[in-house]
Amino acid sequence: MAGNDDGPPQRRTEEANMVPGREQGNLPADVSSFMGRRSQIDAARRMLSETRLLTLTGAGGVGKTRLALRIAQQVRRAYEDGVWLVELAALAQPELLTQVTAATLGIRDRTRRPPLDVLVRYLADKQMLLVLDNCEHLMDACTALIGQLLPTAAGLRILVTSRQSLGIPGEHILRVPSLSLPAPGHTPQLSKVSDYDAITLFTERAATACPTFTADPGSLVTVVDICRRLDGLPLAIELAAARMRTLSAECLLERLDDWILVLANSSGSAPPRHRTLRATIDWSFGLCPTHSHQTRSVLTHPDRRVGRRTDTPHCLKRHRHRRGAVRLFNQARKEAEAREQNLESHVHTHHSVGCRSGIPATQQHRGRWNGADVSRG
Repeated sequence: MAGNDDGPPQRRTEEANMVPGREQGNLPADVSSFMGRRSQIDAARRMLSETRLLTLTGAGGVGKTRLALRIAQQVRRAYEDGVWLVELAALAQPELLTQVTAATLGIRDRTRRPPLDVLVRYLADKQMLLVLDNCEHLMDACTALIGQLLPTAAGLRILVTSRQSLGIPGEHILRVPSLSLPAPGHTPQLSKVSDYDAITLFTERAATACPTFTADPGSLVTVVDICRRLDGLPLAIELAAARMRTLSAECLLERLDDWILVLANSSGSAPPRHRTLRATIDWSFGLCPTHSHQTRSVLTHPDRRVGRRTDTPHCLKRHRHRRGAVRLFNQARKEAEAREQNLESHVHTHHSVGCRSGIPATQQHRGRWNGADVSRG
C-alpha cells in the first residue's frame, strides 16, 4: 500500500539481503612499516570523538592515505559495524559515487529504489566509520553524498582524504605536514636518527631496496641532505630510497638535480599517480579547470604574456636541469599551505614545478577544483 513504509513481504525479504559481505570492514593490511605521525594520529582520534566529519588535507604525496588508514585501524574497535574504505582515485564518473560506496559496503538491493535511498536507509542505524579516500576530483559529488548521509545516520562518522577541504558545515580539517627533519645545518647523532621521521623512512626503505645499505656516521650527512632536498615529502623519499638498488647515497644526491627523472618507481604496485613525482604533479594539474592554466602562467612568470609557450625545447632544457628545482618546489608548496592552501596557490606550486621539469604548460587536462585549498595522498 502507498502508506506502508515496510512494503510487501517480497520486498522486505529482498531488503533483508542488503547486508555487508564482511562484518568488520575492508581495511587493507599494511605492506610496509608506518613511520611516525604520532601527533597527527592523536589529533585525528581526538577530533573523530568530537566531530562526525574529519578531512585530512595536504599536498600530493604527503601521505594522507597512509595516515587515514592508520587512524582507521586504531579506532576500528569503536565502531560496531566496522570501518570501510571507499577508494575513489580511479573513479572518473561522479554520478557513480553512490553506487561505488554501496558496492564497497556489500549492499545488495534488488528493489527499484534509487541507490541513494537504499544507501541512506542501510546506514540509518549503523555505527560505522566510512573512509572516503582521494575525493579532490569528485568534490561536488562527495559533498552532496556526505550532506545526505550525515543527517540521516546518527552513528556514522566519515574520514575524508583530499587535497582540498569539502567546505561542509561541521567539517573539521587536519592538515598533514611533511615528515620531520633536523633543523637546517644540524646533522643528528646516529642514535638520534629515530627522532626524525623523514630520515627513518629513508634509511628503512633504502635498506629494503639494498640490503647492504646501513646508515653510519659517514653516510648520515648525505642521507640528511637527501631528505632535506626532498623536504621530508614521503612519496619523494620512498621513490628516492628505491634508487638505492643501483646508486650510492652520494650519487643519488648528485642526481637529484634531475629529480623529475630520478624519482620514478618502476614497480606497478603503486597507483599510477604515485609512480613518479611528475605523475603526482600531473594529477594535481588535471584537477584544475582549463582557464586556470593561464592563471598559473601569470602567477609563476609575471613578466611573461599569457599564452606565451613554455614548452619549447630551449625552455624545457633550461628548466629541467636547473639546480635546486626541488627546493623551489618545496618552498612554493609551503607558501601555498601557509595561505590556507588557496586554489590558485596550489595551481602556482604545481605549474612552477611542471615548467621547471619539462611538463608542457599547454597541456589540456580535465577535472575541477571547487575553489578551496590545494606526497602518497
